[in-house]
Amino acid sequence: VVGDINLDIIAFHREYPDEGAEDLAEKAYMRHGGSGANIAHALSVLGGNVSIIGCVGDDPVGAMLVEGLAGAGVDTSAVQKTALEPTGIVYIVVSRSGERTMLAYRGANKHLMVEDVNGLLRDVSAAHISGYSVLEGSQQETAMKMLDWCRKNGVITTLDLCIPLALSLIHI
Repeated sequence: VVGDINLDIIAFHREYPDEGAEDLAEKAYMRHGGSGANIAHALSVLGGNVSIIGCVGDDPVGAMLVEGLAGAGVDTSAVQKTALEPTGIVYIVVSRSGERTMLAYRGANKHLMVEDVNGLLRDVSAAHISGYSVLEGSQQETAMKMLDWCRKNGVITTLDLCIPLALSLIHI
């Protein structure tokens, strides 16, 4: 799995406040998140042999997230750390009706840079690439290299079309 690794802060609010207003959450919790981390975790729990390729900040939050994924059985040996930006954070507001609004800071995710795609993907039978991975930074270049390598080597590949990517494709 190639994709984002974030700290998700999920807060349940009565309603989404107007700009400049304030609302107290009824409950909140934190967990690892990011489309890449979520897919890797789910596949591992389902019994898959899963590795994640991503980038976190060189900070305690990044270390905690990587440790949590490893604890769920995900191979995290290809997770990079960078001092360029902190680990990504997403604040998720869940309303009483169950609608969610996400406020994201991608942070370190966009700094993923893999030079040796062949060495990393050599034994891969299937790959999942998060749509966020093709949005910006060196992560975009890396994800495109990986997509190309998978195509040329007959590796089954899925791409998660996140909302920002889908919208960019509509406006081309």
